[in-house]
Amino acid sequence: MAINGADLLKMTAKEISDLFPDYNCSQCKNPIDEEGYRIDKKPVCSDCYYKSFGAFLEKNPIYIPRLHRGQS
Repeated sequence: MAINGADLLKMTAKEISDLFPDYNCSQCKNPIDEEGYRIDKKPVCSDCYYKSFGAFLEKNPIYIPRLHRGQS
């Protein structure tokens, strides 16, 4: 929604702050400085994102199945 200057001057501080919502991490509730990390369409901080990603990789390791020496 576009707002002209006259309407912006009539708004209260609460109404203006509602236009620009704070982004807090959905997991640890700390303010988020960066953008782009999302888990289940919810914003998360980089620490929580990589912690979740690391846990996922622990459960589902990435490797190429190969035969070891001495096995056929």
